[in-house]
Order: sequence, then structure tokens, then C-alpha cells
Amino acid sequence: MDNNLIQEKRMSSRKDDCYSTLSIAKELGMSAIALNEYLRERGIQEKKGQTWLLNPPYDKQRLTEIRSFQFDEMHRHDQMVWTKRGRAFIMNLVQNGMSPIVALNYAIEYSEPMPSMQLSIFD
Repeated sequence: MDNNLIQEKRMSSRKDDCYSTLSIAKELGMSAIALNEYLRERGIQEKKGQTWLLNPPYDKQRLTEIRSFQFDEMHRHDQMVWTKRGRAFIMNLVQNGMSPIVALNYAIEYSEPMPSMQLSIFD
């Protein structure tokens, strides 16, 4: 295995304040498929090949990171994961019913979801 693959494997296995779409969806009581579709319908993300990517202006706001998972020397999978700021953005969109721009501004400023007002578009 060459040094680039070893380094990439090390980086992909680090744990920090990132969340999968599935883990955020579970917090919200929905499936990852439903959450991805919700974000796609609002123009926040789109699927490129097998990977979801954010659309402008969300792509420049440090809401996500792309993690590479190396299965072997020939197979790698890229996955978008949400940063703490990105998780706050999603929680504000879904739980608090904020518009995408208001949710983004709040997440940028505080990196925490607004305390829940018990509003949900899924109730």
C-alpha cells in the first residue's frame, strides 16, 4: 500500500465532531433517505454519483466534510458528513421550522441548534 493510501486511511478513521446523515435523521425521528430528500427539495444538496454534495451558498459554510473510506487498495467510498455547525443547521431547519437562510445564519453564529420550540414539519 502506498503512503497516500495509508495517510488517507488514517484521516478517514479519525473521530471528531462530525455526524452522519443517518445519526442526525435518527435524532429527528426520520430516515436518512427522508432527510436527504428534504434537503434536496429545498435546494440545499444534490447527489453526484454516489455522494451527496451541498449546493451554493451552503457549500462554503463549513457545514460538511467529505470523508474517504478505503476498503482496499482498489475501492474507496466518499461520504459527506455534517460538522457541528451543519448539524445545528439541519436541526434548525427541521425542528424549528426556520428558512434555510435563517437556519444557516444561526448555525454560523452559534454552531448550536436554537432551543427547540417543539415545531416540526413532520408532526
